[in-house]
Amino acid sequence: MNENPQLIDEFLQLVSESFTFVPDWTSNEITANTYRLYSKKFPAKEASKQYVERVRRLIDHNCLKSRTSEDFEKARFSHSEWRPATQSSIDQIEQQVKEPNEILFFRFAEYEFTYNEEGKFSHSQFAILYDLPSDEDLHRFRKIKVLAAPPGIQHVDYGPDTDKQHFIDLGFTETLVGPAPERTRALKSNTQAKRKQYGLKHRVTSTIHAAQGETLLKMATEISLNDPDFNLWDKGQLVVLLSRTKTAKDTIFVGNKSETLSALKAILMNKSQWSDYIENVLNIVTINSTTDNGLPRRVMNQNAFPFRICDIALPQCRTGFVYFLISVKQKSFTYIGQCKCLRQRLPQHNSGYGSESTAPAHLRPYGIMAYICGFDGDNLSLRLHIEKEWKVIRNRMKRNGNNDPRQWARAGERVIQSVNNNDSFNVTSMDLRLVCHFIDDLNE
Repeated sequence: MNENPQLIDEFLQLVSESFTFVPDWTSNEITANTYRLYSKKFPAKEASKQYVERVRRLIDHNCLKSRTSEDFEKARFSHSEWRPATQSSIDQIEQQVKEPNEILFFRFAEYEFTYNEEGKFSHSQFAILYDLPSDEDLHRFRKIKVLAAPPGIQHVDYGPDTDKQHFIDLGFTETLVGPAPERTRALKSNTQAKRKQYGLKHRVTSTIHAAQGETLLKMATEISLNDPDFNLWDKGQLVVLLSRTKTAKDTIFVGNKSETLSALKAILMNKSQWSDYIENVLNIVTINSTTDNGLPRRVMNQNAFPFRICDIALPQCRTGFVYFLISVKQKSFTYIGQCKCLRQRLPQHNSGYGSESTAPAHLRPYGIMAYICGFDGDNLSLRLHIEKEWKVIRNRMKRNGNNDPRQWARAGERVIQSVNNNDSFNVTSMDLRLVCHFIDDLNE
């Protein structure tokens, strides 16, 4: 979209005044259950480790328990006994499984299930811990009680004094969860490994993409212009990021405030093929929108189209067309013709049955460079006239030393003008226009 400096400045002012900014991740504003969002997976993984460290600092050790996974390894295709995994293998397992190496247990800890158990819970379903499990239960990997949220519920309001019945009234069900099914994983150096851990993971972090559609009680993020692990590359990410919490103050930006605002401004100013495409769409559908020369804006500019030119669908209506073909193999060869249905006509040329001129196999296949549309269907004589005039102009340009097929194709505009100015043609009910299927680089 066309960037309006005044609107961007107003937006940044609103962000500065409404959202929460803290200098680092140790701030008291970031509580144990503050959800963390990142643009990439790597910082999200690191955030899970930081979360464990932070909870240990914030939660009284008498109210906190933990369970470390049991990881084993052995050589692949070996019949030897499983042995405790080395740190290198543990690090590799961590990248492959959903269950973390260490899980913390404290009242109101939020989790997601990592596997499905029919009739009880499903993968990614939200759960809250209310009753702290015993050390003996955790040591023996006995099933522990959690409150499973109704499917689709990803957040709930509660305070430090909320009792269990509050969650039950909201539809939560008390559920037993044990270790996740152990699956053997192939590692590097001809090694295989497996992990035993409760089928839970802390609901603490995810990528921005994975958080679409969620409403979070409190969220923290970090964005940067210089660190590739914390930069945004699309305006859509910013939209998702700023709309995850009910109130702006519950969205927390970590880091230097001025640098964060600069990063927000940079992503707003960033243009992409999609932003150009949407800008053209909006210009076309906007009432009274005009081009730079004052003409009504009715045709999509292919320079802004986000797809490859060869992927653009041709019209399949039977209203009539005059078209300009180019040989993909020999770009000096072009052909101008007319037809009722363009989508049917192109395959005929590419199969060798379109016309005698386009039949030679060494010239095929052909692509549509441009076409004139807007006829009313019953206008063969007009289409033949436009075809002839377009050929005359193209041949004249070639004789004058102009060897650019793009300019030959654009000459269709001159033909349309001459027809519109000729009273002998009744074109008042038509909207003849040229559609070009090429961009500046002829090789595209």
